Amino acid sequence: MKKILISTLALVIFFKVTPAFSECIGLDCPPDRGGPVSQLQYKWEEFKSEDIWKPDNDKYWMNKFRGYKKYPIKFYNDADLYANSGVDNTRTVNVHDYKTYTPVSARKGQIMYDSTTYTITYRRGSGERYCVSRDATFLLRGNSIKLTPDMPLKPAGEVYMNGEYFMLLRVPGTSYVITIDDHGNIVPEFGQIDSRGFYLVGRDIIQIKPEGTIIKSYSDSKETYSRPRFNFSVTYGGVENKEIAFVIKDGSGEVQTRLVPMYKKMVTINGVRFQIIYVNSNYIEYQIVN
Repeated sequence: MKKILISTLALVIFFKVTPAFSECIGLDCPPDRGGPVSQLQYKWEEFKSEDIWKPDNDKYWMNKFRGYKKYPIKFYNDADLYANSGVDNTRTVNVHDYKTYTPVSARKGQIMYDSTTYTITYRRGSGERYCVSRDATFLLRGNSIKLTPDMPLKPAGEVYMNGEYFMLLRVPGTSYVITIDDHGNIVPEFGQIDSRGFYLVGRDIIQIKPEGTIIKSYSDSKETYSRPRFNFSVTYGGVENKEIAFVIKDGSGEVQTRLVPMYKKMVTINGVRFQIIYVNSNYIEYQIVN
């Protein structure tokens, strides 16, 4: 499937037409004339359920599309469009940002390191969808369709016209589709998807208000944040008998003191490596090196 990627996208609107087929055989025969059961027939069942497809509208719409051009549609597979939806991705983030290999200092009783963390859970939305960039109205001969940015538009497929690919987007609750290019620009032509999987383009031009409205990616993905969690802290405890004292407090509130000889220049505490630059009984200079 050729993927049309857009940061913001474009549109055109379509209706269902039931052409007057005189003869049909095999794959050329539409589903309502005894054609084969296929994905296309399944799609057609969705389209013809709309009021606009009722028989008493057939002649009207054929007249509207007199002189139309038609292009084959490559329908998208829902399994591809929704392959990565509903997947949770969780990561742990430190509340405090300690830059490595940056000299810092602490006085006796001050915290040298605090590993309080929180988690961010990112949940992907329900597949690939798009929306208008702002509240917009599409006008054609007195008829109108109103769309808003909170109305997701699901891709139906794509067509190749005039050396370029265009995406077709379904408008929920209607038989319309919107045609866009790969920059999100709306194609201001009137068209439809017919029963044999063709995109029909007529001569009518639609008006889009306000001008400059485009299509963009729609996302109902969201991030959730946990409450901060205290894991452990390291406080400078001064010097005792020529040994550096590090006071370690863990998440349960337990406190212990670790003594390290003053000549030692590298200390690892709970996986964090401290390089000692200078130390006296009331003051320490150090940097984190991992």
